[in-house]
Amino acid sequence: PALKAITPGGDVPFGTVFSCLLTSCMVGSSVFSLLLKNAVTVEGAMGGMLAMASVALALAAYILHHPLLPNRLHLLSLAFFLFEACVGLYFPAI
Repeated sequence: PALKAITPGGDVPFGTVFSCLLTSCMVGSSVFSLLLKNAVTVEGAMGGMLAMASVALALAAYILHHPLLPNRLHLLSLAFFLFEACVGLYFPAI
């Protein structure tokens, strides 16, 4: 609903958005394994992930409440992709 609300005519390519969200999740999982190989603790990675997820959702809220921003669909999508990468970081840690 958030993407549809800011798109003129509500014409959002949901298939592309969904595939990008899944790719972001996979990237997050790959980054997690790279972090562990570089001597980052799981607790440290999760602390950074929570901070990054908070920033991503705050950015999404900011974009939704400022209608004069250019390229709102792209910016909001990037915020959601960043959050989904955080979800990808979380899955291997549990």
